[in-house]
Amino acid sequence: MSREYTKRIPLLVVGGGIGGPAAALAVAGAGRAVHVIEKSPEFGEIGEPRARAASDKDTVRLFIGAGRRGGIRPGDLVGAIAGETGVPASAIGAIEIADSYSLVSVPEEFAEQVIAGMKKATLRGQKVTIRRERERPR
Repeated sequence: MSREYTKRIPLLVVGGGIGGPAAALAVAGAGRAVHVIEKSPEFGEIGEPRARAASDKDTVRLFIGAGRRGGIRPGDLVGAIAGETGVPASAIGAIEIADSYSLVSVPEEFAEQVIAGMKKATLRGQKVTIRRERERPR
């Protein structure tokens, strides 16, 4: 098989703790499509027991103007946020993907860092809007 042919075949990373997503980010950075499958909803440091989730008052949900119709997957969001902003993947919380937007929970201490870093980034080749989620009227 030629090297160019194998570059077109997506790489599948299954599990691997924090090492799996790190490898996936490195391979994606080299221009290769990557799919990550991880049974755990959270990533932790190597050898570290799972930390308890931050309380709701310590997290903020960020609106990202790209969703399912744009082909956005959780791995795209985690990879972009971790790769573009320096925020550790383990700090990224719940992800909700709707048809035209996504909501990502991050600790309050990282919110402005994520917003600033993602304003320069693209998701699946598209510039996206990112801001704190607006309160809905009751």
